[in-house]
Amino acid sequence: MSGVRYDSVLETTETGLRLPVYDYVSNATASTSDTYTFRIGGASGTIVCVVAIEFTDSGKGTISTVTRTPPLR
Repeated sequence: MSGVRYDSVLETTETGLRLPVYDYVSNATASTSDTYTFRIGGASGTIVCVVAIEFTDSGKGTISTVTRTPPLR
């Protein structure tokens, strides 16, 4: 992961995910998944991307799938 800081917004490049510009990330966890919600405009701002990671078991040692919403075009 690489990042360049512009004022208060961090522009990040993730190989394969191409995350848009965001300034806030929240994380929700369940026994076999993690969901990251990326927003612009702070905690109550506009959602620009959601990345959901599914694991094969509750130990979260092996990733099953990674889904980005909206999908890349």
